[in-house]
Amino acid sequence: MHIHDYQKAAYFYSYFNPLEAAKLYKQEYCFYEAGYAYLYAYNGLKAIDCFRCCKNPLQKEQGLKEVAEFALVLYFTKQYEDAFELFIKLNDYYSALECAKKLKENELIKSTCLLIGMEEAEKKHYSFAAKCVEPFDTELAMYYYSLDHAYEETVRLLLTHGDYEKALHICLLENDLNRAYEIASTYNPTLLSS
Repeated sequence: MHIHDYQKAAYFYSYFNPLEAAKLYKQEYCFYEAGYAYLYAYNGLKAIDCFRCCKNPLQKEQGLKEVAEFALVLYFTKQYEDAFELFIKLNDYYSALECAKKLKENELIKSTCLLIGMEEAEKKHYSFAAKCVEPFDTELAMYYYSLDHAYEETVRLLLTHGDYEKALHICLLENDLNRAYEIASTYNPTLLSS
């Protein structure tokens, strides 16, 4: 078969067997067409893979937008698990979090919040990243707060977890003597004698 024969065959198959069409299109490196064939077969994950292989950035962007719209349709038809998988693969963690909440899956909520936190930290939105991860990983939250020089938030977390000495130490490092005295006298008066 000649190259154009495979493309013609793929076009023909696209009407009644989109999975076969997708395979033929991929064989000919027609990733945009293969992505749409997978989308017509309701296989959004493989469609994403194909669209990401597109050499043409406009086709790549358009194809990924189509998958995002497909994921929204899945969400609004209460197919939250399938929508979650697509949103994660599209790196749309906020939408994935909404799906995880609808599924009431604590592990999915946790992992998605951690992904959002990492993404926000990469953008240098450290305080927001800390708020995202705080319910699940206080050490990481304190690290992000420290990167944002939000020592008050770090102190708050330390106090919540009963680490009064470390909270006092941070206040002293920040030269916040009033807060240091307040912590020492409120939580552990023996620290005043240290």
